[in-house]
Amino acid sequence: MNLADFIFAARIAYRFRRYRPQRVSIKSVLAWLSQYPLEERQIIKQTALHLKCVTDSVMLRDLLDRNSQLLRTLSEAKIPNKNIIYVSISEAGSSSHVVLNMLRDQARLEVMGCKLLDAGNAGKLHETTAKLESGAIIYVDDFSGSGTQFCSQREMIGGYIVGNFSEYFLLHTICEEAIPHIAKTGVVVWQSQIHEKHVRPLNEASSLLKPTDRATLVARATAIAKKGGLGYRSLASMIVFERNTPNTVPLVFRGDKGQRSFKGFIPRTTDLPPHSLLL
Repeated sequence: MNLADFIFAARIAYRFRRYRPQRVSIKSVLAWLSQYPLEERQIIKQTALHLKCVTDSVMLRDLLDRNSQLLRTLSEAKIPNKNIIYVSISEAGSSSHVVLNMLRDQARLEVMGCKLLDAGNAGKLHETTAKLESGAIIYVDDFSGSGTQFCSQREMIGGYIVGNFSEYFLLHTICEEAIPHIAKTGVVVWQSQIHEKHVRPLNEASSLLKPTDRATLVARATAIAKKGGLGYRSLASMIVFERNTPNTVPLVFRGDKGQRSFKGFIPRTTDLPPHSLLL
């Protein structure tokens, strides 16, 4: 390791200083970097600098802003707060419940008269929409990669919605691939930011890396895991949240399942060995 590696590690450690699943330190970043052959280190360092970390405070600030804009839009459409239903997505691994709780407390949703429900409670959703007859349903989450999880949930509960309700998906970050997929459900995406393909170095649509350099890191990711090396559906996303790393982030940063053969510096909670979650 040289001075340039140390400076790089310091930058990354500072950027991810609030990451919760595993502490990111200069030491842990250097340990991660040491797993790469010397000839690959400059490429992976260049690529890692494109990673972004969204802290809880930034996420909440942005979501509160977008939520306020959405409520103004609904108010202009003559939809009262008492006819607005916020719904958390109940899929495993989703941070939706956490996000809704943050919005509930900071935006004082219940005080305003809004309803809060869990998508897993289809009976309550049916009962509430039948009683209100019309209004708006706002699904919330922090991130959507392919949109598959959201669409699956929406399909499961769609038949329980009674009456005339406009539907919105309020979230912080969405990959551009998910937008048309979700649009087919009739739900309006209401995001803080769109994570475009061209800003993801390992995505096949990006030109941030030389083709040969990208091929080198793709091969490395595939060596870590034949399936999912570039993240779910090969999205190769570069957005990380304080609470966790999405499963769409490449394994060259996360490491393998259990951190056995390749250790990442920002492993997802499900990437960590069981004992790590007890510490």
